[in-house]
Amino acid sequence: MLTSGKLRLPKIGDVPVRWSRPPPAGLGPGFGGSVDVETIDPWNVPGRYGWVGGIGTAAHITASTGTITILLSQLQMAGPTPPALVRDFWQHAANA
Repeated sequence: MLTSGKLRLPKIGDVPVRWSRPPPAGLGPGFGGSVDVETIDPWNVPGRYGWVGGIGTAAHITASTGTITILLSQLQMAGPTPPALVRDFWQHAANA
């Protein structure tokens, strides 16, 4: 993602991005996921890439630390704010 708000695609060039809804604060766009661009919570490490599913699944990779986290649960998300189980999981992973 470029500062101009466009996405640079190899062999295609710069294309405008149109959001159905903007990403949450502290997150940037990813390919089917998101990339942390600033530290909002202890687990938000700039460069952390991952995905959170609406039915209790999450997977993230933090290349700078070599950390891979995978959460598989049966806890459905009720909204855009992750439930306590997910936040506790991320907090534990950040402290490991």
